[in-house]
Amino acid sequence: LESLFADMVSLAQLYEIKEKEASNGRKSAESTVAKLKRELDAERERNGQLETRQRQIEYENEALSKKYQRAREKLEEERSSRHDEDIMRKRSQPISYINHLHSTRSGSGKENSFASSSHRSRSSKHSRRRGAG
Repeated sequence: LESLFADMVSLAQLYEIKEKEASNGRKSAESTVAKLKRELDAERERNGQLETRQRQIEYENEALSKKYQRAREKLEEERSSRHDEDIMRKRSQPISYINHLHSTRSGSGKENSFASSSHRSRSSKHSRRRGAG
């Protein structure tokens, strides 16, 4: 009977030890679960903030893209008009030069110096030929 009682006492002690270990395990698991829940909530909040920031950046990016596109189109228009002006300027330069020569000759009443010098040289050549001939 004593050995039976000793076995029962040792079993009760083992049961008590195992219960303490299980209780500690449950407390540890509950603590870990609570910690993970807090971390999950913090990550969800952070994720929400990041999503809000991403939407804000996308909106700003879209606005900047539109602004860039308008500026690019304006620049292309300016380049095109500048190119057209350059072409017109190049085409009109010889005409404006001729008009300038015409206006200076007719405005001053003098002949073009090149034309008068060639006329003089021709007339002097003719007079020398007549005299010699």
